[in-house]
Amino acid sequence: NMWFAHYKAGLLIFKDNFFFGTGIKSFRDECIKVMELEGVVCTTHPHNIYIELLSDTGIIGFIIFLYCIYKTIKIFIKRKFYNNFANSIVLAMNLSFIFPFKPHGSLFTTNNAFLFWYIFSILIWIVFSKKNEA
Repeated sequence: NMWFAHYKAGLLIFKDNFFFGTGIKSFRDECIKVMELEGVVCTTHPHNIYIELLSDTGIIGFIIFLYCIYKTIKIFIKRKFYNNFANSIVLAMNLSFIFPFKPHGSLFTTNNAFLFWYIFSILIWIVFSKKNEA
């Protein structure tokens, strides 16, 4: 499968740069170095946001990203913002973007990335807005 070839390239890059990755938007350059391995296909990104985070930012960036998502959702649920239908829709949209078992656009450079970061910023605003603390 073509997607797994992208994923394999990302995981090989991550394996060589475990802690800090290779830098944001560096997948296309680093993929050329592992391209001679059988079953590896190079593109601009690995088509999965988690593998992209691992290859570009390493385990450190990956943990920071997951912590931010976790903390935001935890506060959202703790303050019961899900009682508001519009807030629940924003959370559901955000969760649909970060579902791990599907191909994604790049987390840093595509229209998909714009939508993710835009919706995530609305979720952050909902969670940390002073107006919602009541």
